[in-house]
Amino acid sequence: MKPRLHLIIGPTTTGKTAGSIALAQRTGAPVLVLDRIQCYPELAVGSGRPSDAELRLTCRIYLAERAVIAGEISASEANSLLHDHVAQLGRRAPLLILEGGSVSLLRAMVADPNWKAHHWTCERLHLTTSADYIAKARSRVREMLAPVDGTRSMLNEIAQVWSDPRSHPLVRGLDGYRTVIAYAESLGIPVDALPRAIQPPQIDYLCQVIALEYLAHARWQEREFPCVPPEWTSGTVKGIELRRS
Repeated sequence: MKPRLHLIIGPTTTGKTAGSIALAQRTGAPVLVLDRIQCYPELAVGSGRPSDAELRLTCRIYLAERAVIAGEISASEANSLLHDHVAQLGRRAPLLILEGGSVSLLRAMVADPNWKAHHWTCERLHLTTSADYIAKARSRVREMLAPVDGTRSMLNEIAQVWSDPRSHPLVRGLDGYRTVIAYAESLGIPVDALPRAIQPPQIDYLCQVIALEYLAHARWQEREFPCVPPEWTSGTVKGIELRRS
């Protein structure tokens, strides 16, 4: 018997991860992450992977665990990996939560007739006001760039992967990362020296610029998300009423 699939989609920084964790806690279902960039453990902070504490003992599964130097995962490959995970997890889990905001992967899924064999439910999250979004994004970016607990930061990630030129094409193409790298280069700061070279006023500047970059990307996602099939968009999961798109 195929597992039931519950899809949570929406632009970046709209609460998808928090929503998937809360639903996983209530249902015991594992979360499959529809995010190609979170497949790189070396970029865990800047790609928004939640910490173990944030997961609150729920099970979160990424499509792959890949080195940055291996390059980008295509949407078709990600869709194939998702099929593999669903088939494997579905043998023991009646419900799977699929969470993410990759427009290209969602397009591949909608175009794939093999997904029609599953029973779906879907939640679609939307952007808030620009002011609320920027405030939330600034806070999120600050924690990435300068964690209050002194743990690994996005600056540490950039400095570490930058030592291998094979990582440059992928990292330069990512929101947040590209902005930090361009800023460092404009000031003549060696990219591998970022963690010790960037000062608090520069962190403040980067938080604002990256928050605006996230907002622009989120607006693009809102426009470009594919229309999911009608049969995916309503229902209940273990008594939890779900929102319609």
